[in-house]
Amino acid sequence: MKLAPSLLQVLRLFLLLVFSVLLMVSCGGGSGSSTSSTAATSKIAERVFVSNEQSNDLQIVDAQKDLLSTFTIATGAAPTLLLESPVKDVTLVFNSGNNSVGIVDNTLESMTSQITLPDSTESIAISPDGHTAYASVRNAAAVEVLDLVSKVIKTTVSVPGVRRVVLSHNGNTLLAFNDVLPNSFSVIDTTNLAAGAVAVTGSGLEHPVTAVFSTDDSTAYILNCGPECGGSAASVTGLTIAGNVIGGSVAVPGATVGLLNNGSLFVAGNASASFVSGNGQLSVIDPTNLTLSKSAIAITDGIHHLMTMGSNGQLFIGSQSCSGTNNTGCLSIYNTTSGAVTTDPPRGDVTGMEPIPNRNVVYVCEGGELRVYDTTTDNLLTLATPLDVVGKAVDAREVF
Repeated sequence: MKLAPSLLQVLRLFLLLVFSVLLMVSCGGGSGSSTSSTAATSKIAERVFVSNEQSNDLQIVDAQKDLLSTFTIATGAAPTLLLESPVKDVTLVFNSGNNSVGIVDNTLESMTSQITLPDSTESIAISPDGHTAYASVRNAAAVEVLDLVSKVIKTTVSVPGVRRVVLSHNGNTLLAFNDVLPNSFSVIDTTNLAAGAVAVTGSGLEHPVTAVFSTDDSTAYILNCGPECGGSAASVTGLTIAGNVIGGSVAVPGATVGLLNNGSLFVAGNASASFVSGNGQLSVIDPTNLTLSKSAIAITDGIHHLMTMGSNGQLFIGSQSCSGTNNTGCLSIYNTTSGAVTTDPPRGDVTGMEPIPNRNVVYVCEGGELRVYDTTTDNLLTLATPLDVVGKAVDAREVF
């Protein structure tokens, strides 16, 4: 026989229901809750992170609308250099105020950790899987190997005077360039870090400062700075990675930055130690036999350290400490089809450049401002709402 529930049982069930509802509301389960365990993000699908050295954060820009978001990412002190992982999960930011490498989670839009370096760096490379980074620390005479998973310095490789590091596409070979031995650089086998750095010297080297790897990583094209760095002649020298064998060279007016694109090696530099109009030079090299296709293409002067290919075959070349003579600034744009060069009026040092995929624009950090260049006209894009980064924009990186 089925018994009806007693009044006491009904009361107990009612109290249990009320308690459950109150618990859900207090934990954010109610539809009217004002709190959430999930942090707010910009919700922008196609973003650009811009390091703001003065406000100690990364600004987030909508890369389809060229609009500055109200969302920012707090970093360490004075963020400058940005580097995105090849797998697009994190962005590294060098915080120059406390010499740390911040790890920013691209999905969470938050800096989740910092790895402190012994001193400042001006060059960082990241492995193809995004698990390891290599930072040159000149004043510590070392390349610091960072474990981005455990978020610690994994090991240290001694390289006196190291300023710049360049990693092969496959991540197996790291080239380290110094400023204390004028005719030498170092090769580090990243699969055997315990072996340390192997010095490479040879008659074809003269103040080597950086390199560009061939697409198959069998060859590295070494850029010899020459007169700009106190030497006698600038050139590009081939290095066969198997055995670290120095090959032939081709003379160029200047060589401090390079880019390999569509079978052509573009190299830029200053033709002398003095920065005046006309001394900035661009060369186009056939890398298969190290011969000049074009040379002595006049660009703006200064210390050339950035180069990127925008849409429509427009090669952007950025420099710092340019003279400003003849009303030219630090940005040059070379049309790889026509050979025409557009130079900017003086707007300050170029510290960051980033082409925006599927658009005819390149973002440029110039004179502390973020500027948007139209690759169909080589002029600044006219924006309905000005892109005003309050502070000092230093670098930009697309995060799609």
